[in-house]
Amino acid sequence: MVLHNNSGQASTIAGIPVPKVHAWNNSAEDNAVGAEYIIMEKANGVLLSSQWATMSTDQKRELIQSIIDFERSLIAHSFDMIGSIYYENDLANSKDGCLSTSFPRFAIGPIADRRFLEDGRSAIESYKGPWNTMIDYVHSMASREEDCSKHLSRFPRPEGIFGAPGSYQPTAQAKLDVISDFRKIASFIVPKDATVTKPVLWHTDFHADNIFVDPNNPSKIFAVIDWQSVHVAPLCQQVITPAFLNFNWPKPDEGLCLPSLPDNFQTLSAEEKAKAKVLRTQQLLYKLYEIQSGRQNKDVFRALQYPNVLGSQIISLVSQVLNDGETIIKGQLFQLVEQWRTTVGADGTPCLITFTDDDIVQQNLDQEKWEEGVQLMEDVLEALGGAENGWQGWVSHDEYAQAKVKLEMVKEQFLDHMAHNPAEREARCWAWPFQGQDTHTEHDWLREETSNNHLRL
Repeated sequence: MVLHNNSGQASTIAGIPVPKVHAWNNSAEDNAVGAEYIIMEKANGVLLSSQWATMSTDQKRELIQSIIDFERSLIAHSFDMIGSIYYENDLANSKDGCLSTSFPRFAIGPIADRRFLEDGRSAIESYKGPWNTMIDYVHSMASREEDCSKHLSRFPRPEGIFGAPGSYQPTAQAKLDVISDFRKIASFIVPKDATVTKPVLWHTDFHADNIFVDPNNPSKIFAVIDWQSVHVAPLCQQVITPAFLNFNWPKPDEGLCLPSLPDNFQTLSAEEKAKAKVLRTQQLLYKLYEIQSGRQNKDVFRALQYPNVLGSQIISLVSQVLNDGETIIKGQLFQLVEQWRTTVGADGTPCLITFTDDDIVQQNLDQEKWEEGVQLMEDVLEALGGAENGWQGWVSHDEYAQAKVKLEMVKEQFLDHMAHNPAEREARCWAWPFQGQDTHTEHDWLREETSNNHLRL
């Protein structure tokens, strides 16, 4: 697949500030470096993460407005197909399909979304676009997960610790079953509103380390980075509240009502009042993005509501079912069947999937075991220092040796607590989630990576 310079394309199409690309080459065989490379200027300014905590509320509001303005620029340029953006000449001799755009020199070609490539997916032949419609795109994602579930030997990065005796047992067949059921109802749960399914180029990861700001006026954005997997896809699958607004507290209620202090605020201690005020400020900023999008960017506002819809949640999980989630998807399909007449099938359209009482009993058992496995994973990650679920083992250079020792210690504690005999210990060791790609031994899978100044366990 041809390397495409997404940051340059975003700047060209939407006027978004990005570092200048000095040179790039995607042909490792034909250049002096012997590898694909891209050389960019150093971004001006400082990371937003270094400024956010000390910024005033007004500065934070101005920054949020800047993000909304960027998104207005992006949404103003819709496309006719779903895929990634390439220089048209780079696709001239490609066997993959492509479509010219209204922008000179650019074309839509096969998608470079990491979901089509990571966790072994790149080794499985699958159609990567471009696609004409969201339903075609969704069916391709299901086909990809189906082929990967059939042919890959392990299910990478699960949400929980599974596979040991008495715990939830992920199987390819369980994944294939939910994909089969999904295919039968997929066309009914894709949104009918064209304003939220239109293909758009989008940046889905506005976290505080991807945004460079003016150190003297941090509400001013100098550059946005991390465009390498940016692609053109349905708006409803792209839009997300900027990550720098996330916080580990209850999110504000849906709707346009502003968050307020709790009713019992006056009875709280001084420390509790301070925490309540911090929470309200975080909720207000989070809600501000939604409200201002509703005022200035109505299509984005509509798309922001989509993740709360059952159909959206099913599509999202199916797109990653190789990793995990088949029990949750099946439970959601049960809900869909129960709600069919009042949602999808309100016009009398029959539901094409059915479940027996035995199916429901088995689903409840599987989900209970799955939740136990997820809790085990959370306990292990907490013991490792509070890493988030889905952690892939990335740690900084100076923490690598310590993390290696701690991981081994936590593993031994886990085995001592969970295993009651040598056979069970061996089975639990096999189920330990932080394994290498080709081994289940105690140490071989610990390896050092040098990319991005990180090490990977």
